[in-house]
Amino acid sequence: GMAQYVPWLALGTVLLHASRIPEATLYRALSFRALAVARSIGEVVYTVVSVGLAPFLRGGAIVAGNLARAATFTGMIVARSDRSEWLRRAALRGSTAREMLRFGFPLSAKSLADSFAVSWDKLLISRFFGAHSMGHYSLAYNLADVTAQVAEYIGDVLQPSLSRLDVERQRLALPRVSALMALVLFPLIAGIAVVAPVVTTALLDSRWVGLAP
Repeated sequence: GMAQYVPWLALGTVLLHASRIPEATLYRALSFRALAVARSIGEVVYTVVSVGLAPFLRGGAIVAGNLARAATFTGMIVARSDRSEWLRRAALRGSTAREMLRFGFPLSAKSLADSFAVSWDKLLISRFFGAHSMGHYSLAYNLADVTAQVAEYIGDVLQPSLSRLDVERQRLALPRVSALMALVLFPLIAGIAVVAPVVTTALLDSRWVGLAP
């Protein structure tokens, strides 16, 4: 029954991607507070809308939450960005399109490879162990992936910051940054592994006991 939701989820993705260019200008300006506030409010809106509408829309509540989050985040980012940097009329040129494609294709290939690396094993789990086990596996992966999301946000801050340093200072900064990230992430990873059985037992019923291991 998922097919009915896909077009609306796709619309949410389009809305979210409309913020990518203005979001990049805020990163370049080191406006991390505005980005963090917009992202946090978007997540709160998603939670309130999806949980609040669940009794009425059932699965459609997740779609409504995604649309609300995308609209909220994109609206806040566009409002906070300097629109003169990215929203102005320009002539369409074939040379510009080719340059964009040449720059963007490797990034798109990397993004597709990332998605495939995250998802292909779920297909195997479903094939050999059934949909029930795949559901456990998928949710457990999402919990473990919290650490990667923390690392991504750190990276979002570091990339534009490091780009403003000269090469020699970048070479000095990168090992130090890696060590500090390890100081944050390794205890987080170990902590999630330690508390997973307790959290699963405390918050979920017996159907989900297989989630922790």
